Amino acid sequence: MTHLRLQRISLLVLLFTATPGFPSCPDGSTPWPIFYARSLANPEQRAILLETAIGGAGYRGTTFTRNTASLKETYENIYPEKSLFIHDCSLLCGVDEFSFSNRLSVAAKLVDPQNPQRIVSWWQTQMLRDFSVNSSDLEIAAVVNRLDFAKWNSSTGNWENPELRFVYAPTNNNVKFRLILEFVLEPMDDPSLRRLAKDWYALSSLKGVPFLSKLKSITTERKIAYARLRTNFNPPGHGQWSLAQWEFRSGSNDQKPLTDQVYSDCTESLTAGEPTRPQDCTQFKDVWVALLSEKSPLPHLPFSWPIIYPKLVPTTMSYGEADILPVPEGLGPAAVPAQAPRILDARDLLAVQQCSFCHGSETDTNFTHVGEKRPDGTRELSKFLTGTNPKPPFAQYCSNDPSQFARPVQLTFLVPPSLSPNKELSETRYFHDFGRRMMSLATILLEPPKGSSRTATVEFKAFRLALIRNYAPHAIH
Repeated sequence: MTHLRLQRISLLVLLFTATPGFPSCPDGSTPWPIFYARSLANPEQRAILLETAIGGAGYRGTTFTRNTASLKETYENIYPEKSLFIHDCSLLCGVDEFSFSNRLSVAAKLVDPQNPQRIVSWWQTQMLRDFSVNSSDLEIAAVVNRLDFAKWNSSTGNWENPELRFVYAPTNNNVKFRLILEFVLEPMDDPSLRRLAKDWYALSSLKGVPFLSKLKSITTERKIAYARLRTNFNPPGHGQWSLAQWEFRSGSNDQKPLTDQVYSDCTESLTAGEPTRPQDCTQFKDVWVALLSEKSPLPHLPFSWPIIYPKLVPTTMSYGEADILPVPEGLGPAAVPAQAPRILDARDLLAVQQCSFCHGSETDTNFTHVGEKRPDGTRELSKFLTGTNPKPPFAQYCSNDPSQFARPVQLTFLVPPSLSPNKELSETRYFHDFGRRMMSLATILLEPPKGSSRTATVEFKAFRLALIRNYAPHAIH
């Protein structure tokens, strides 16, 4: 019964319950879960989703009320640039545990435990030379907590896919290259996830040697399931960024397809009605049709949708910073009776879950989320991460005006004539990934109130699971 209740309630992604209607947050302290596929929900989405949750959940609002103070207190004690995204060279650079060769050797041991140096040397010489980068020129740019990628597996009773990341950049700011080592941690039970979350949380209150010692223990004493290495490169005078990734598992460190990416000629040519890759690009249209036909328990789309056709997925992806995902032809109301707003929601979903768009105009990022090193040793971070305020006050999540703390992005993208006679539509979207990740960490740390009854504890677990899923990135990685 417990698992069935968890599954039933977790489908209702927005579960905060209060007075029916649009949330007003009268006490100024109640955060509404307003993230919608990594962007902030607009007022219309928020009102519809909240009303649906109230009408369909049969869920007691007292569960949320009892935990508001705890969630608020935890959130307010999180310093994102210590507990989520450490990007200060004065803290990280020169620390052997965070060097590229050290972290790469950890990944290499997954492939060849007896001779990891063989793989390390291959990367430091042959592979990096292809990117016109010397390994000695790479320095640690960020250590990143990605517990928000954790997904609950009700069959095993474990959290799967939490990640730990290390970002590397050339010491020369003029070289446009980033290398990201992504370590997928082994599955862990809920108490273990909470303990790891508490360790990350503790960093917010530490400084100097205690901070560095704690960070080392968190990031170097982890059991790793497998690792990825991603490269992002913009050759001088080329004007295009190129993405590629490799996966490190037992006996293999091969280059892998860019999951959830789609060949750019498919997205462009389908809109123009002249597919240059007819068979493959037709399947991209099938992705849209399947997504738009999906039946959801709420009147909105899922928060992610896999690209299930291997022929659509490139191994290396190149694109410009100005690229924006259009809506392909043949998806008007006549083709899919889900009306235009649902089609536009699908466009937003597919765009944000792909690096080839969420690194560019889609999020006003100019590609790099971790930018140039500043004189004080910190790195510039994209507004997709920090919004206009890296740590917005808790109460601002209630605001009808997300521009108080989130980065507004004005998008104009192509659409079929069946959706708009002007062949383009514009919308404003808001992003604040630090806010989403802070709420994710705070939610993982939620504990049931002391002395709770058995029924209240079951209800709390379902409530917490739904919140964690709400603040997840809803992307592959």
